Formats: sequence, structure tokens, C-alpha cells
Amino acid sequence: MALASTRGRVWSSALFVVPDGFVPGDPLGRPARLFRPRAAGWPGAVHTFADPFLFAHSERLFLFMESQAGNRPGTIVCHSTRDLKSFENVGSVLAAQHHLSYPFVFEWGGETFMIPESAAAGEVGLYRFADFPRGLEKVRVLLRGAYVDSSIVAHEGLLYLFTSSEAGLELFSMRDLLADTPRPHPRNPITRDPALARCGGAPIRAGGRLFRLAQNGAWRYGEGLSACSVSRMSQDDYQESVSSADILGKRRRWSAAGGHHMSLARFAGRTVVATDGQADEPYGLWLAKRPAKWLARRIARMRARA
Repeated sequence: MALASTRGRVWSSALFVVPDGFVPGDPLGRPARLFRPRAAGWPGAVHTFADPFLFAHSERLFLFMESQAGNRPGTIVCHSTRDLKSFENVGSVLAAQHHLSYPFVFEWGGETFMIPESAAAGEVGLYRFADFPRGLEKVRVLLRGAYVDSSIVAHEGLLYLFTSSEAGLELFSMRDLLADTPRPHPRNPITRDPALARCGGAPIRAGGRLFRLAQNGAWRYGEGLSACSVSRMSQDDYQESVSSADILGKRRRWSAAGGHHMSLARFAGRTVVATDGQADEPYGLWLAKRPAKWLARRIARMRARA
């Protein structure tokens, strides 16, 4: 979940094509595509493209992410590409009266699902695509409560659900996504450390290892992202250690204030990584200092010209 305001702070998402064998912490290079808000200072304008998740489907790569405009609740939007050069804007695929973000998309049992963050509704909801990438229908509630940034990984015949609450990082397990009640791990909360207790993307398998991505919120929200190497995960035990801190690497203009998310996918024989980042948008900062009456007159003139 990205928190932003119209007063100059914007969130962007970027796609990188990286060498095979990439593991979290390797250099990302320059983005192949940047999704960046262009008019964040205007009231009601989009200021957030964050929490990007990649999913390959039917010879296309899909990018799902949170989009938020003004003070309205976040929605889930989608873009797709066949060649990583031209992108089709699919538009909004999920919206609600409450805030939505962190659109984790995955496949299980031959079907495609999404678990968006819906902490504002007090639940972790499971949605199924009836007509991918549209037609999302809620099929069940996995957990009740204000859980954030939830995602699932399959491991040794079980599904492990990572999520976070006020208590810290929590882990649940189940065998049947559609029928089982998620079983809380006996070691919950796995950690209360604010530098590690919130996931920054779904777990990643790379280089023969399983990595959990952890947001570093020790000093401020969205400060950075670390990779934790998972050495043991079962219904009764869990062990991890930080393998690389600040894996988003050198910060760029669009991510000068940090970032908190990563997603990895194989597409057309290539490895693609999506990340997000936050920065102060200069025009938005300047505009935020204008008097309210000046803004009202400026907006009225723009509408009159339309």
C-alpha cells in the first residue's frame, strides 16, 4: 500500500529487463519502461502508481498496480505488453468504496486469482478472474482483520500466506486455497522489527533460493526494501536471514525518496523485474504552495477552455 498526497509526493512504477540468474540485490540498470504520474500537483490528479505485480499469461506480460488520484481510494489498474516496448492500458480491473492496493496475482489449480490489500474493509479477500485480465469475482475471505500486503507461495505441498498486522509479520498455511481455513503459524508474529515486518512483494524464487521481500519502515514509510533468504519453512518452523539490504539500489529522480516493492517474472525467455519508488515532484511542490483562491481560478479557466 502506497501512501501519498497531492502535495508533491508521487509514486511511480518501473520495469527492468535483467540478466538471467538475477537475485534480489543484483543491479537493476536502467528501466525499460517507467509508469510515472505527470500532473500530481493538480487536485484530483493521479499521484500513485505503486505495488506493481507482474504476471505472464497467453504470450503477454501483465502489470497490475495500485493507482490513486487525489484523496479517493486506490484502485487496481493493469497494463499489458507483447514485446516490452509497447504497452496497452487495460484500465481499471478492480475498484471498491474502500482503498485497494498490493494486487498479488497468481495461478493455482489451473485458475488465476488475485489477493488485493483491502485492510480498509477489514479482510483479506480472494478474487478469481472469470475473464482474465477482467471479471474479478470475490470467492471467499481468507482472513478477517486489518491485514496488509498479503501474498502466497507454494512450498512442499502447502500454500503459505504471508501478511502483516499491528502485531507484526504473520504466517499462515493451508493445503486447499478454496476450502481450508488458513492455519496460523505457532511462531507468529514471525518478527515485530519495523525494518522487516511488512512484505514488499510476493516471495521470489531465484538462484535456487527462496527470498522474502521486506519493506524497511524503521525510519519512515517506503524507505527501502530488503531481501531475506528463507532457510526453513514448515507448519511448525520458520527461519530467515537478511541476505541483502536496500535491494532497489541507486536511487533515481523518480525514486529519490525510496521504494518498497519488487516483482519478478519470466517472459519471452527474459527476466523482468518491476519495482516502485517515491519522489517529490517539483511542479507538485510549487503548486501546493499556491493560495486556494488562485488554484480555484486556474482550474475554472482550464475547464472553460475544455
